[in-house]
Amino acid sequence: MFRSMVETVAATAVVVLIAATLPVSADSPKAPAIKSATVSVDQTTLFVEGINFGKSPIVALDGLLLGGVQVDSSGSQLIAIMPALPAGTYKLQIFSGNLVAEFEMAVGAVGPVGPAGPAGPAGLMGPKGIDGAIGPAGPAGPTGSKGADGAPGPAGPTGPAGPKGVDGATGPAGPAGSVGPTGPQGLTGATGPMGPAGPTGSAGPVGPSGPIGPSGSTGATGPMGPAGPAGTSPAYSAGWVRSDATVRFGTGFTVVRIGGAGGYQITIPATSTGRFLATVVTPNAINATARVVAYNKSALDGSHTITIEIRDATGGLLDSDFTFIAMDRS
Repeated sequence: MFRSMVETVAATAVVVLIAATLPVSADSPKAPAIKSATVSVDQTTLFVEGINFGKSPIVALDGLLLGGVQVDSSGSQLIAIMPALPAGTYKLQIFSGNLVAEFEMAVGAVGPVGPAGPAGPAGLMGPKGIDGAIGPAGPAGPTGSKGADGAPGPAGPTGPAGPKGVDGATGPAGPAGSVGPTGPQGLTGATGPMGPAGPTGSAGPVGPSGPIGPSGSTGATGPMGPAGPAGTSPAYSAGWVRSDATVRFGTGFTVVRIGGAGGYQITIPATSTGRFLATVVTPNAINATARVVAYNKSALDGSHTITIEIRDATGGLLDSDFTFIAMDRS
């Protein structure tokens, strides 16, 4: 008996929480749009419903390209192999030509928002910032008023005039006398008013370069580069089948009811690798189990026939929706 791969969608499936389609050209009637996205609980298969997916879209989840993409003939349903991711919200993108649809989806159970925590303590004071540049010199102040003149010194006393004597005869010229000593220096006069300002001198030399300023903020992230070439992957087929054997998700296979309740037969055409397929089936009914009771690979056309049974907890056969994945054996 194989382990269950997908639980009931209504009970435990991972579903979309927030949706937003963002085509490159909102006016284009062929722009892809996503209506819903569902992921199996074990994260192996992604199911998407929408419109205008095209024949060969590229599917990415948070920038990671997904493999095994299959689209139905109407371009409104696709499936892809789901990578293992921790619980959280991821951006789903579907590229069809030069158009893209985007979708915010939650993977894993999301609980209610918890109450706000208490405010943290105040942080430490940051370091002192760098001193600003020295401002320009202010304008020159006005010229001060002239100070008062100092008081003159006192004049020396004048000696009395002697009586005029009788003019004597003119004697011969005597020899020149020696130069007398220099008299004492007179008092310093008062300072005169300030003269007019002289012409402006030439510019001084250029000062040294200042320190390098802080780095600017990081620029915006550039656009995403083109997608790389697709890698090789094993051949597989997967789908979601209703209890009445009609297909809800998936293409490239057929399903019919066989026997009574709980019996189904899946037919898959020959794969490109020609290998045998290993199949895992998971019923959506609560407390139900499924098992592969028969497998046949045709020697004529290489097609695969897989017969399954679904039973309840008591062992009785039970009609139920189920999901499956059939992949190349290594």
